[in-house]
Amino acid sequence: MSFERKDDEVEVRDCKTAANKTSTEDPMASIFSSSTVHYATVNDSSLTPALFTDAPTDNCRDWLEYFKRFVHFKQLPAPAALDLFALLLCGSANTWFTSLNEDTRSDLKAVIDAFET
Repeated sequence: MSFERKDDEVEVRDCKTAANKTSTEDPMASIFSSSTVHYATVNDSSLTPALFTDAPTDNCRDWLEYFKRFVHFKQLPAPAALDLFALLLCGSANTWFTSLNEDTRSDLKAVIDAFET
């Protein structure tokens, strides 16, 4: 299959030409360079931490570690991470969260410290 040039196109290539690049040419070199940092944007809801209910089957340490990794991966600022933390708590875990004093509840580090104890 070949692609024909239109007047406004700069380059004409066909599939054979693209496939016949030498093995020393890195096909990703034009996308990734050592001077640029690229972060993945993943909008897959299956990666979002599960709801935490504080049920006997919930492992709070595992849940918290996954939450921290998710926040780091998504590069969420502290206010957004705190909102997400509160959103993911339900049942008795939500009751616990809402019972925290306002100063603690508005500080992500304080909430995590309280959660860990």
